[in-house]
Order: sequence, then C-alpha cells, then structure tokens
Amino acid sequence: LVNKAAWAHGSRAAGRHDVRPGSVRSRWRSADNVSRRPSGMGAGSAAEVLSRAARDGDLGTLARMMQAARRPRASASRFDDADFQIAVADALGAAAAAGASDSVRLLLQCGAAPDGRDQGGATALMQAAAHGHVECIARLLAGNADVNATAGAGRLSAFHTACVAAQRDAALALLRARADATARGGERIAMT
Repeated sequence: LVNKAAWAHGSRAAGRHDVRPGSVRSRWRSADNVSRRPSGMGAGSAAEVLSRAARDGDLGTLARMMQAARRPRASASRFDDADFQIAVADALGAAAAAGASDSVRLLLQCGAAPDGRDQGGATALMQAAAHGHVECIARLLAGNADVNATAGAGRLSAFHTACVAAQRDAALALLRARADATARGGERIAMT
C-alpha cells in the first residue's frame, strides 16, 4: 500500500517499490519509462514531463501519457489517483498559461477536469486569463469550466485575474461567458 502522505511530500518512505502493480501510477511509469515522482523532484519526473509536453504542445507525448493512465481497471474511474489528478491539473494550467490550445483540447478530451486545481490552487481558466489566451479560455469554457470559480484568500475568479493582469480581451471573453464581475465585498474591478 502506498503511504499517500509520504508520496505527496516526496519522502524516501514512499520510494520506487511502493507502487502497486496495475495502478495508474505503475502504468504511467512503465508506459513512458520515466520515474513518477511528485513535482519538483528532478527534471525527469512524469509530472514534469506531462507539464512540459502540455506547455510545449508536444501532443504525441501528451497523448501517450494520458492514454497510459486511462487504461481500464476493474473497479476504478478514469482518474482515480490523486497525484495523477494534480499532475493533469498542473499540465492543463501550464498549457493554458502558454497558450497551447491544442494541448488544452487534448487534455480535456482525455478526461482532464476543466476545473481541476493546480498545486497553487488556480484553475486552468485562471491561468489562461492571466496570460490573455482567449482561444484557451474558449476551449476551457466549451469543456464546461466554471467561469466563476475562485481561488486564494482574495477569492479571485478568472475574470478578476484577467483584470489584475491587464488582459482586456480575456476579461471581455469571460464577461461574454457570463462571468460575475463583482469582487468580494461587492467591490467592482474597473477595466481600463
């Protein structure tokens, strides 16, 4: 059995031998011949390879990794592994931030949650809004991303993120999608 807390924090207690045969993690590792470690633990971790492929628009690598993780299991949903869900959310956010709309499309088609939170708590829609990638915003909204999802202590939405980052076109696209322009406490954010 995998010690989830140790795995999440990258301790040696959750080493290479803690992977259950047939699990999403073991299929992911064997499919790409890449060591699966939590983000930040070396340049070759599968989470980093997935994010890099998504950001760079490497659809072949992205498709292989997602397909390896989707192989059917007897009693599991498509993405039942919490670490993998975070890695996919990170990859979707990286693709949205880079404006890689084909990567966003592929990840959504492979079952990535459009409202998944990356390690920082942001959604891919917030990342796309912050960087002004209107095409990625459109793909995420078409994939049923919540236009009013909030993150952080300030409870900022994708619309607010676009305004703070001075991404007018992104903010307008979100408003057209019925984003709530009211910030916490009833304040409004002015667009210039």
